[in-house]
Amino acid sequence: MAVVTAVWRYEREQRLRQLRDAEEFRNAQELQRILIPSDQPALRGFAVTSAYRPAQEVGGDFFQIIPNPDDSAFVAIGDVSGKGLRAAMAVSLIVGALRTLAEVSTDPAQVLAGLNRRLNGRLGGGFATCLVALLQPDGRCVIANAGHLPPFLNAHQVDLTGALPLGLNPNERYENQEVVLAPGDRLTLYTEGLLEARDSKGELFGFERLAELVGNTAAAEDAVAAGAQFGQEDDITVLTVTLVPCGVPA
Repeated sequence: MAVVTAVWRYEREQRLRQLRDAEEFRNAQELQRILIPSDQPALRGFAVTSAYRPAQEVGGDFFQIIPNPDDSAFVAIGDVSGKGLRAAMAVSLIVGALRTLAEVSTDPAQVLAGLNRRLNGRLGGGFATCLVALLQPDGRCVIANAGHLPPFLNAHQVDLTGALPLGLNPNERYENQEVVLAPGDRLTLYTEGLLEARDSKGELFGFERLAELVGNTAAAEDAVAAGAQFGQEDDITVLTVTLVPCGVPA
């Protein structure tokens, strides 16, 4: 009887644990769907595409497009360490703080510094990478980076000053760097799920394939599909902004 009771209790605990895990997974998926924008706001002077494809597990990718009253706009992309409900909750904290900071500052480095202070000690020992860019309709783009992968300008990676991800050092300093886009130039922001897609032989997608892909692919959905077809292991997010010639509808 003791053995039977012990087995019954073990199986019951296992079923309850599976139910809790399934509920957490559903909650994390729902929260992530809310936080990942399904439609892009119109940005004066730019054509915008975005695509997000989650892996089997819930990850921590996020991006935001925030127009400003002066016709400039913030675009941000990032990745929280970890998966599941904890990562989704961290993304909700970041997105809320990001949108609040964007209302009081148009300086990407200051926005990252504010995010970093707010996240200090609140990520459970984890961290978040984030890249913030301020776009002007004339093609001027100011970028600040917190440990995220540098974007591509057409087929060439933008050279950015390195800095620690958010949530590791409350006193970390972030730098602004300016890039000027000419009509037709495309800026591609992405998460590491695209770079680290792996085929059946274990080969990574890598920077060389990525440079060729973003140099020839105008739509974010096509880039995401290419990474998923190669061998997706993590969430893949791609955001592109293309400066359109004067007089051409965005």
